[in-house]
Amino acid sequence: MIISHNLAALNTNNRLRNNNRLLTNSLEKLSSGLRINKAADDAAGLTISEKMRAQIRGLEQAKRNIQDGISLIQTAEGALGSIHDILQRMNELAVQAANGTYTDDDRKRVQDEFEELKKEIDNIAKNTEFNGVKLLDGSISGKIRITGSYIGVWGFGQNPTQGERWGVGSFPYHSTFEFSSGSSVWIPTEIKSNINETLLELKKNFYKVKNNEIIYGTANTLIQNHNMEMYVYGNTVIVTSASDFTLTGDSYLIDAKYLTGNPATYDISIEDTLIKIQTGPNSGQFNSIAINDAQTAALKIDDISLSSQKNVQDSLRKIEQAINYISTERSKLGAYQNRLEYAMNNVANYAENLTAAESRIRDIDMAKEMMVMIKQNILMQSSQAMLAQANQLPNGVLNLLK
Repeated sequence: MIISHNLAALNTNNRLRNNNRLLTNSLEKLSSGLRINKAADDAAGLTISEKMRAQIRGLEQAKRNIQDGISLIQTAEGALGSIHDILQRMNELAVQAANGTYTDDDRKRVQDEFEELKKEIDNIAKNTEFNGVKLLDGSISGKIRITGSYIGVWGFGQNPTQGERWGVGSFPYHSTFEFSSGSSVWIPTEIKSNINETLLELKKNFYKVKNNEIIYGTANTLIQNHNMEMYVYGNTVIVTSASDFTLTGDSYLIDAKYLTGNPATYDISIEDTLIKIQTGPNSGQFNSIAINDAQTAALKIDDISLSSQKNVQDSLRKIEQAINYISTERSKLGAYQNRLEYAMNNVANYAENLTAAESRIRDIDMAKEMMVMIKQNILMQSSQAMLAQANQLPNGVLNLLK
C-alpha cells in the first residue's frame, strides 16, 4: 500500500474533469441551440457554415434590392404612361389641324397647346427620378461613356484651317460615346453590349467607308487617300496609314498623338450608363436596366409644326413614331419587371434551401443533446462519488499501525 500517490483518486479526478468538460459543452449547446458555438466544436463545419451565412444574408439583401429595382421600373413606367397620354393628345391635335376646314391662324392656336404639351414631356423626362437617379433623360440609356479626355485613336486630315479629323473617342469629358470627330468627319457606330463588340462594329463601318459602301463626307477621302487600316484587339484600336499626315494648332487635341505613318495605340477607358440591380450575393450577379431618353428631342418631335397642312402630315408621322418609341420603352420595362419578379422568387427559394442546409450543419438536435447531457450528468455524479471513495483508500494504512 502507498500513501504518497493516490493513483485511484488521480484517475477518478481525470474522469471527473473530462465529464465536467463534456457536461459544460452540452449545456452550452443546449442553451444556445447551436451545435457549433466555437471553432473547436467543428472547425470545418464552422468554415462552411460561415460561408453559407454570408450567402444567406446576401440573398436577403438581394431580395430587397430587387424590390427596389421593381419600384424604380414602376416609377419610370408610370411616367412613360403619362408621356403616352400626352402623345395621344398631340396626335389628336395634329389630326384636328390636318382638317381642311381650319385656317393657318386656327392652326396657330392649336400649335400653342402643342408647344405646352412638348414642354410637359420634357418636364416629365427631366424630373422623373428614383432616389435621385434620373430615369428618363437618357442618363441610364446604357450607352458607353468616355471617362477620360481624348481617349481613343485619332486620325488627322491635312486641313489645319477646318480642323478635319475622325476617330474613336469623344470630347468634352463625359460625353456620350460616339465614334465622332470635330465638325464633319465621323463614322457613326451602333452601341453594342460591350466595348469590344462596339469597336468591332466600328471596324466594320470603317471598311464600309473605305470601300464607299457608306458615304460620310471627307471621312471617305481621308481614309482612302492615306490607305488607312484599322485593327481591333480587345479594347485597343490600332490605325495605320501608308502616308504621313498631320494637323497642328488644334486646341482640342493637345494631348493627342498625331499619326505619321506609324501605328498609334490607345486603351479606351469606358463606363456604361446602365442601372445594375444586384440580384445575388456574389460579384457579377446583377440585372441591367437601360431606359432610353424620353425627351422631345429623342422622340424627334421637338421641331414639329402645325402651321400648314403639309407640315401637319409630317407631324402625324413623327407623332406615330414617338408613340411607337414610348410603347417599345414601356414594353421593355414590363419585361424587366417580369424578369426581376422571377429573380426574386428564385432568390427566395435559394435563401430558404441554403438556410436549411446551414441549419443542418450549425443547429443542435435538442433531443439528442438532452440524452448526452443526462448521460454526462449521471457520470458527473458517479465520478464525484467515486472520487470520495478513492480519497478514503489511504486510510487503510492506519489499520497496520494498530
